[in-house]
Amino acid sequence: MATPQKSPVELLVEIIKEHAPEDIWQGSPLIGYRSLGNTNRGAIGEEFVKRYLSAFGIIVTTGRRTDLTDMVISGAQFEVKTASL
Repeated sequence: MATPQKSPVELLVEIIKEHAPEDIWQGSPLIGYRSLGNTNRGAIGEEFVKRYLSAFGIIVTTGRRTDLTDMVISGAQFEVKTASL
């Protein structure tokens, strides 16, 4: 009987790597964003949209967490989705 060349743990790690999807966040300047919870990511995304558009003179107002939409941009209601990939 042949002697295994890898320990059971090494073999399992190899198999996990073969089946794991590529991590698109490795080396990204935004990796810290990905490590946050969905609520925090959503709040950051909303604040980003608000500040970015406001810098160009676009009027943006934000509602309360219980509102049906996140913000009003130039009079139109928007739901901002930035909490997931």
